[in-house]
Amino acid sequence: MRLFIFACLCLPIFVHAQTQSPWMFGVGFGGGIDFVSSTTDARYSRVSLPNVQVGYHLSDAWTILFYAPGGVDRITPENKAFEALTFSARYAMSPRWNCLAGAGLGLDITPFYAVDYADGPPPVYIGPAAVAEMDYLLLTFGKKWSLCAGARVLYANIQHTTAEQHVATDLLISIKWNNQ
Repeated sequence: MRLFIFACLCLPIFVHAQTQSPWMFGVGFGGGIDFVSSTTDARYSRVSLPNVQVGYHLSDAWTILFYAPGGVDRITPENKAFEALTFSARYAMSPRWNCLAGAGLGLDITPFYAVDYADGPPPVYIGPAAVAEMDYLLLTFGKKWSLCAGARVLYANIQHTTAEQHVATDLLISIKWNNQ
């Protein structure tokens, strides 16, 4: 009898796991400002793109993600890419509001389209990074696709010849696919 009750309780969980994939994917774009603090303080406008998210839903509220926020700073005479590779957790505070926080590796590199490989490989500067983001669900398309607007803060302490602290604030539009 106990085995029958246990099987009846576990069957809906098994059927749910078989019919719906817990994976999610997202890509976003936007713009913002990168505040750079080193020997001199400066701020640069930036284009934030592609902002890739790949995640796994642990429950209806919690998702763990590999999140790669990035952007290109408009620095005269050259552009610099300030990006990160982070492991993050997202919490659904309501059906429309999500918050995200994560930590990982910050990168200060030359954008791929500006690299001249005849001069050798471009320098890559790395350091610890943290990200925080807030999303609002604007529209849903069917049951799987959604369009979100959000704000993000990306921080990194990157070691060049001197330490540079980057704080990038961005406004984003993202498209997400959830199969949950």
